[in-house]
Amino acid sequence: MSSVNFLRRLLTALLLPGVLLCGANKGNCSPPGPPATVESVIQAWERRQSAVRSFQFSWEATQWWDRGRVPGAVSGATSAKEALPDAMSYKTRTTFAMDAQGRTRHEAHAMSWNSEVNRLVPTTSIEVCDGRIRRRFSPEGPTNRFEGVGEIPCGLIDQDVASVGQLVYLLPIRLVFRPFDQRIGNIDRRKLVVTGRHGVADGCTCLVIEQGDQTFWVDPNRSFIPLRNFRSNRGVAVRQVDIHYSEDKEWGWIPTAWTIMLLNPKDGKLTGSTVGKVTDYKINPPLPEGTFEITFPPGTWVRDLVKNENYILREGAARRPVLAGEWDGRNYEQIRDSEPPGLSSGWKVFIASVSVLVLGGAVVWWLVARRRRASR
Repeated sequence: MSSVNFLRRLLTALLLPGVLLCGANKGNCSPPGPPATVESVIQAWERRQSAVRSFQFSWEATQWWDRGRVPGAVSGATSAKEALPDAMSYKTRTTFAMDAQGRTRHEAHAMSWNSEVNRLVPTTSIEVCDGRIRRRFSPEGPTNRFEGVGEIPCGLIDQDVASVGQLVYLLPIRLVFRPFDQRIGNIDRRKLVVTGRHGVADGCTCLVIEQGDQTFWVDPNRSFIPLRNFRSNRGVAVRQVDIHYSEDKEWGWIPTAWTIMLLNPKDGKLTGSTVGKVTDYKINPPLPEGTFEITFPPGTWVRDLVKNENYILREGAARRPVLAGEWDGRNYEQIRDSEPPGLSSGWKVFIASVSVLVLGGAVVWWLVARRRRASR
């Protein structure tokens, strides 16, 4: 049996409700206490969110995708060059930070399928958001194809500040430390309901609470930390997240490992999974101002959706505008090293020179006229 098939069967087995997940620590659990109310759950989550004003987590993960689900794969491809890759797994590294002002930064090093060479290639994505503007930089890689400019350095500026709350691989951290932060969370405290049901996760008897299409299994003996999260679509599970914790003497229970499983809503088949382990974390650290800034390097093709601009950065922060119709899919270097059509560098120098002469002439005329009036 291949390692990929073994991983797939193992993760599928873990989808059974109430199963004792690998890495369970029975010593952390005790019999459930008195019946909890939704108010007590909300208060515990709010206290944790208020106490952790800032954080920075780094983790490594094994990412697995079923056939055709690998990022960069072209669904329905027919030619041998664009054939969909088989199910495969690879390693990833991620860092996620947030400060007390709600600013976020995450950096992900992963892999993506390149149909031109029929193999996985490394990709990097760095993203910061200040709550109003989001900036993202992708140095190189097939993931830049969605930008419509090919495998070149790409920058994006937009106002999609809710995007962090849509990234599944950040969910374990968001769920534990920012459940009610609408900038990166997606839980509405007004819609939480205690179901009265119980389940077993990580060796602990959990209270089951719900909100819309999401279900949370929380440990009533450890301030209702979430151990499991389901998301469903029309009653069919499409995602399961299991979180494992380690006890920190100062900050209590810290998420240090997790498993994320994505399911096909049509047949319940496992389509993707992430098995992550935290390598470093800091709670309430002083985060340098530069943490939440991105400086695009020369050569970056920037799409500024806020100002509706497209340009390539040059040395000295100069911008080379990219006009509609210039890009043909292969002429990045030609655009980068030339001037926009109809405005060569020679014409730019000529126009600048004429402008200086006209301005200088106007100043001289004004001074002469002023002297004449003064001598009268």
